[in-house]
Amino acid sequence: MTDDSIRIQIQILNRSYPITIRRSEEEAVRAAAKNITDMLSRMQRAYNIDQPQDLLAMVAIQLATKVEKLETLREHEQGLLDDYSKRFHLLMGSDTAQAPSNQ
Repeated sequence: MTDDSIRIQIQILNRSYPITIRRSEEEAVRAAAKNITDMLSRMQRAYNIDQPQDLLAMVAIQLATKVEKLETLREHEQGLLDDYSKRFHLLMGSDTAQAPSNQ
């Protein structure tokens, strides 16, 4: 463990998971664990699911869908930024009317 690493315990479905993270990530990791726990509770109430693996699978699908949507949105917005950058350079009479490379 490095100086900026800490070990924390995350509780999900009555199980404890020890993880080592960067100190700067603690707030985000704890918020993510709370989000997962909240989603599990909502899913269990909405669909009356008792099997932990089924609950976890459904929450994983929801989270993966959100990630896919965000990635698609990010790519779309990057395309718009690239297009606006090209137009800006053209309007300014710049010889470098090329879009920045995607990272």
